[in-house]
Amino acid sequence: MIENAEDYAKYEAAVESGSEGLKHFSSGACLNCSDCEDYCAREDYDSDEDWYEAVSESHWYSMVPFSWSDCDLCNRQLGGDRYPAHAFSDDREITHLDVCDDCVYYIEYGRLDDTTMDQIER
Repeated sequence: MIENAEDYAKYEAAVESGSEGLKHFSSGACLNCSDCEDYCAREDYDSDEDWYEAVSESHWYSMVPFSWSDCDLCNRQLGGDRYPAHAFSDDREITHLDVCDDCVYYIEYGRLDDTTMDQIER
């Protein structure tokens, strides 16, 4: 749990370490990533486009799996939902990541959610 500026600094350092050699992060499923089928099987859809549309809809995030595995980005050992995210490695390969709620928000906005940030700033 990130409760103060010290916790936030540790979190940012962990994300920096976890993202070493990666760039151009994006949260969500990727058509070119076989790992994303762990979240939603393609054979349940008529086409890749239908599958991508289904996993891109906001309600789909309610189906993500709970996991006790570390987040692939911040490496925190907190149990929770894990969401798909992707980045390019230095050798221009797409890298699949399973990330926590905090890292999804951090990938998209470069900071944590407003409630957490307000708590940290107090």
